[in-house]
Amino acid sequence: VDALFISPDGKVGIGTNTPGELLEVSKSSGAIIKLHAPGANSWKLKGSTDFSIYDDSNSDYLTIKNSGNIGIGTTTPGEKLSVAGTGGFLGSAPSGVALVTIENNSGTTAQSWGLIVKGGGNSSAGRIFQAQDSSGNSTFLVTGNGNVGIGTTGPGSRLHVESLGAGNANGTCVYLHGDTATNFPVMRIDNATGGNATDTHGLLINNTAPGAGLRINNGS
Repeated sequence: VDALFISPDGKVGIGTNTPGELLEVSKSSGAIIKLHAPGANSWKLKGSTDFSIYDDSNSDYLTIKNSGNIGIGTTTPGEKLSVAGTGGFLGSAPSGVALVTIENNSGTTAQSWGLIVKGGGNSSAGRIFQAQDSSGNSTFLVTGNGNVGIGTTGPGSRLHVESLGAGNANGTCVYLHGDTATNFPVMRIDNATGGNATDTHGLLINNTAPGAGLRINNGS
């Protein structure tokens, strides 16, 4: 095999005398191409069963398996895209367009998910999922123990909602609006836990501030 071969039709082969494309590089093992600038780190490309991009320390940055799975920070991606390490999306989406869209179009009634998020530990300190506004303030989060907080970073119950504060026109904690065309209640509270009847409540209202603990306004 010649070190460099040029076929009559202009195809170039490096490590092969039978190039099938304008440029074909063949090597049995190791890096096929090395990109290097003086005084800088080198990037190496290799392709055998899989395709990889790695550096001088043999740390793999990108792996494409022959199955089509892509791994970033991992050489064994088990899904179409597997990322080992932290990540983020930064962009400028047009008005009315999501920066990232996750859609499950399996078209089946079998149990399936659009998104599963794992992690955060099993305590209130760990966070499985969190949404923030443009200033970095938490607007919604799910802790490791399953509590959900809206407007708070320390939910102490399964659902903890904090208002937007005094002077805010939208300071109401929870707003429920039902469909009057149906016969279903706007909210339903069932207590089926059993136990001591004097200590088990369907609804408990604690009011420690001046004002009504429960106020009901007639629609008229």
